Amino acid sequence: IKTLYKSAFYIEEEPAKELIDCIDIFSLSLKSLNHDFYQKQTKAKLQPVLDRIKQVADSGRHLEISQLVIPELNDSNEDVKETVNWVLENIGPDVPLHFVAFHPAYQYTHVKRTDISILKRAQTIAMNSGLNYGYLGNTYEPDLNQTHCTNCGGIIVKRYGLHAKVTNLDNQSRCLQCGTQSPIICLLETTRDKVEPKQQNLSRQIKINWNSEAQSVHILQTRGQSQPDTLTIFSIGTNQITHKKLSHGLDRFIISRQSADETGVIIRWKSDCEYQNLALLDRAHYPTSNEQPITFS
Repeated sequence: IKTLYKSAFYIEEEPAKELIDCIDIFSLSLKSLNHDFYQKQTKAKLQPVLDRIKQVADSGRHLEISQLVIPELNDSNEDVKETVNWVLENIGPDVPLHFVAFHPAYQYTHVKRTDISILKRAQTIAMNSGLNYGYLGNTYEPDLNQTHCTNCGGIIVKRYGLHAKVTNLDNQSRCLQCGTQSPIICLLETTRDKVEPKQQNLSRQIKINWNSEAQSVHILQTRGQSQPDTLTIFSIGTNQITHKKLSHGLDRFIISRQSADETGVIIRWKSDCEYQNLALLDRAHYPTSNEQPITFS
């Protein structure tokens, strides 16, 4: 079991050491390279965050950096270049950098979602500056988040939304085109059947149609039974089937759009359990029970 720690990492050196001892993957948020931004927007200081990021990088633990790109606050070319240059100069070109789309919420609702063109521009700046792995977060468009071999440029991992598929690596994570060793650790993939939903003898269902606001949902069990329940998930548009088993102690899970061809999903089951679907507005957003579900039947 691998452990992943997601944090803005405003933390002191000693507790960071303790975390490094037991965490395998650090996904850290670097919000800006502007000291005034940190002071005003987060009531924190920038330098401790930079120091701790370097501490993790020096430890050899797997590290990825994300920056939420917020309209009117940190979305200029200069902001992007400052972040990219700091990453290159302090933790190296192989640390993945994610530019993440912002959605209006809480006390910052006068702007729209971060436009995809701004994220693409940031990605281009990063890659042209020498970064090997630049990605876009909270996006559901094809061909934006592929991982390329650093030698021949071939695609070795394809991604869409929250889904990833290794496509061009051997069992030792070497590029099949040129033999270059990649940093990717291949994981086992979920097997899927391709059958029509009408062949499934399941009596109850929820239908979810993806839209521009929500392309992932939490499925929450609101009334359970004494035995674990199994749900069948049918992809509208690709006809793929997956199965999800809820065991004791697990009452919710995430379903995410898998491709541009998928327009929605149908979730079916035959038990007396009841389920509610709650929209996720971005990959870090966990809905609460008072939020409205998206279209279902």
